[in-house]
Amino acid sequence: MNIEIEGADGKLRRFDDDALLVAMAGDYAGHKPLDLGEPGPASMISGEPGYRYRSGGVEVVLTQRELQHLVFHALPVAWYQRLKSACPELPEIGATFYDANSGRALQPKVKVPRED
Repeated sequence: MNIEIEGADGKLRRFDDDALLVAMAGDYAGHKPLDLGEPGPASMISGEPGYRYRSGGVEVVLTQRELQHLVFHALPVAWYQRLKSACPELPEIGATFYDANSGRALQPKVKVPRED
């Protein structure tokens, strides 16, 4: 799947699933974090400045931290529920990755964080 991430600078950063997973893992592996530029519009989850994330013809706005957890299929339940409510057709939050009833991550690639 082709994924685009756009910051406030309007620059599109394009990835496939695997390349984005590796790029986002930098923070966890102690490498240089992925440079997405300056954040822009408000996140659909937290309301903090975020990035436009486009996948499968669907667009959501998330902070870099929220994007990491989306890419790792490790959204906390409340984040999943907010995102599902705003954008139910987003492929990354489908039944393969989250329990539709509880919102619990089924295949997280990192530990699901507690909510702040």
